[in-house]
Amino acid sequence: MKFFKEKIVDFFSLMAVLILIISWLLPVFDGMKGYELFVYSFFLQFLIAPIILVFPIWANLSLVFTYFLLNENDPKSFRWSCITLAMMSYGLVTILVIDGKNSQPVLIGAYVWVFSGALLCICAYIKVKKISKIINL
Repeated sequence: MKFFKEKIVDFFSLMAVLILIISWLLPVFDGMKGYELFVYSFFLQFLIAPIILVFPIWANLSLVFTYFLLNENDPKSFRWSCITLAMMSYGLVTILVIDGKNSQPVLIGAYVWVFSGALLCICAYIKVKKISKIINL
């Protein structure tokens, strides 16, 4: 039964990465798809001033990094998943505020993006909780 639970967590953590990839193909706002927003935000960082608005794009790399930590049963994976989810949440709030000024709706891609981070965070919590029980025994 324990093996089965571990495989379920591994499956859902992989699903989080796949959902991240799917979110890149979905529209986010103003007709931009996720990957277009990533490229736009990446180059906008070099202007330095708007970096406070665009740094959440690094959550994409952080999510993949966290996935690999989770597969190695590293206890730091939960911490990294929380950081990733925080960056994603900040990015969603930033999009909502910017679009609130422009009165354009935030589209499904932004919510799917944050969902991928939340799913990985839940998986990391479950797995790290199991790891900590093993270490304490």
